Formats: sequence, structure tokens, C-alpha cells
Amino acid sequence: MTNKTAQTQIKLDQMGQLAITHWRENRPQMFKRLKRQGKLLERAYQAQEATKQEMDAIVKSLLKEDPIPANATAEETEAHLSYLADRAWEMTMENHILLPAEEDMEEIVDEIRNSRMVIKEIKSEIASLEKELEDETDNSRIGDLIDEIDSLKARLEDQTLFMKRQQSMLRSLKTGEEPEEETTEGEY
Repeated sequence: MTNKTAQTQIKLDQMGQLAITHWRENRPQMFKRLKRQGKLLERAYQAQEATKQEMDAIVKSLLKEDPIPANATAEETEAHLSYLADRAWEMTMENHILLPAEEDMEEIVDEIRNSRMVIKEIKSEIASLEKELEDETDNSRIGDLIDEIDSLKARLEDQTLFMKRQQSMLRSLKTGEEPEEETTEGEY
């Protein structure tokens, strides 16, 4: 399918239009690149649809936590669903539509650098404690060392996940593509 054909089939709603407006004002390099490549409408449509999917999933989850009362009137039901949709929008708007401004890139780069240093320090602490654990003979101290190591491994996993999110966001800022899905298991 050619870009011309694809663009004639794309229907942007308010979310898609908001994405284009936001990108033009806050992501001018990405906006110009996508427009030049003939992918602006396609990318806005993808952002719109991804946001709708996330919002639908969140609303369903919120309904489980905060269901519509059984005796609610039609107006109360509509108001409740509108409230949940607003909450879902707040939770998803920055994922695809209201992307961070391009000038935020330097801050993200600094956060990645800091994360790398913290990760290196945590790994060093873990290695030191593991060495200490090998030589330890006191059972109560062994338990304490294992707890410390487990705690540091949890911090390491959290810090690694944060850094990966920031790296994904940085790639997104540079390329205009969707941030990559996160993986959390066994990566540190």
C-alpha cells in the first residue's frame, strides 16, 4: 500500500489531531521528519489507537476496583464512565500522544548517565558482599548478608528498569518511533 493510499484511509479523531498539534509545537524535529517521510498521519493514527487500547484496558481494570453501582441511573453511569475515562487518559496521555519535548533530551541523557553510575556502584557492593559471604562462618551474619544482597539486587533491578525506560524514551525522542516495550526479568 502506498503512503498516499494509506493516508487517505487514516481517520484521525481528537487524540490524533492533538498528537499532531503537540508534536508540531513540542517535537518540531520529529514532526518535520515524519512529515517529510510522509508518515505523520500514520504515526498520529498509531499513537491515537495505542492510546485508545491502553485507555480501554485501564477503564476495564478501574471498573473492577470501582464498579458502577447497581442502582445507578443512566446519568450516574455515564458520569462514572466519564470519570474513569478521564483517569485513564491521565494515565496514558504521555505514552503516545503528549510525548516529552525535544529539549528534555539532555535531562534524559543525564538520568541515563547517573543510572549507569548507580548500577555500577550497586554491582560493586553486591560483589563485595558476596565475597564477604564466602568467608563468613557466623550463621546470623550469613542471613544478614543474604538479606543485604537480595535488597541490593532488587534495587539493581529497579535501577536497570528505570535506565531502560529512559533509553527507550531517548530513542523515541530521536526517532519519533514508539518507545519499546519494557522487559523486567533477569536483566541486570
